[in-house]
Amino acid sequence: MVGSDLIPSVARDRKELENAAFNSPTQAFYVRDGCEFREADDQDLVVRAQELVARRFRRGLSVLANPQAVQSFLHLHLAPLEHMRFAALFLDRRKRLLAYRGLFRGTIDALHVHPREVVRDALACNAVCVILVRNDPSGEAMFSEIDGVTWRRVSEALALVDIETLDYMLVGTRVMSCAEEGWIEKKRVFWRQS
Repeated sequence: MVGSDLIPSVARDRKELENAAFNSPTQAFYVRDGCEFREADDQDLVVRAQELVARRFRRGLSVLANPQAVQSFLHLHLAPLEHMRFAALFLDRRKRLLAYRGLFRGTIDALHVHPREVVRDALACNAVCVILVRNDPSGEAMFSEIDGVTWRRVSEALALVDIETLDYMLVGTRVMSCAEEGWIEKKRVFWRQS
């Protein structure tokens, strides 16, 4: 039950209750639990944050127009993981988002990527371009020799079906673009296009 000092008893309408809960001077957050409110735990806050980011990062989003939204989305979904994850952003010819997929799950220090599975998902999404993403559970997003091999193998497999690989991004304590850092060879850095 919600204390009367946090949510005024006169606030009956849902919007008023939510506004009162989130504007509380005690910095406590509340979530709806059936007909009542309860104090939000950490998982509730993470889920809500993911929902808010997902609203900004949705199908049809121009990835080039808002790289900060992409980086926020990737950081929120991949940085907290305690295992390695390989994912992809599938884009149309105008570089708009078609889908985000977490493709492979690894251990704390190993990850196996199968290029044919990436190609299969790209074709299923009808993608023209792909951004590859890998997290690092240690928080150290450094491009390794294995990343170079993965980038090359997956890019070559995608190229066989005329799908361009735009970037390979690493997620740790921050999100890094390997193309911007110069770790992969690209004709152009796609984030800087207008």
